[in-house]
Amino acid sequence: MRGSRSKHCLDSTRREIASCFSTGLAGVATLSILSSSVPLQAGAAAAAGKKAGTTEYVAQIQAGYKELKAMYGDEWASTKAKGGDEVRRRLGIVGVKSPLFRIDKAMKAVQEALLDGELGEEVGDPLEFVDASQRVLDGIKNADFLAYSNNFSSYGNGGGGTDFMEESRQALTPALEAYEEMLSILRLSK
Repeated sequence: MRGSRSKHCLDSTRREIASCFSTGLAGVATLSILSSSVPLQAGAAAAAGKKAGTTEYVAQIQAGYKELKAMYGDEWASTKAKGGDEVRRRLGIVGVKSPLFRIDKAMKAVQEALLDGELGEEVGDPLEFVDASQRVLDGIKNADFLAYSNNFSSYGNGGGGTDFMEESRQALTPALEAYEEMLSILRLSK
């Protein structure tokens, strides 16, 4: 009886879910459903919305790779000339215009989609994606730190002649390699 009542609470309208509170079968997830102005819809609408979000995140990941590769390659001299804040801007740390802005959120959403099998059978190992995405984020973090350090080294604050901008670029080398692994796991072109 309890199992069928529990299933009823999960497949019900908001009004019917409210009655489940008295039996102690509704959880925290139900609270968010009750506070929503959208009626509870099982299945298709929620899945379609999640898939559309995942598609946008995959597109952001692709655009982020193109931005990182362009900055690292042909555009490095002009980016470097503009200083550490320009590197940080292009890495998505300063401002919101870079496709790398909130790339961690995009990677997390795609990780979840991979683990849930939402991206199909032809993609690579989800755990390899998790590892590669962490290496990308670590590389971006390291490049950001070095670019930020460059902002202060020219004022005699302990830079000791270190070219933090070049070190920032070098920190992106493993990030780009890991990014290419990520795209390969997703079966996306580079």
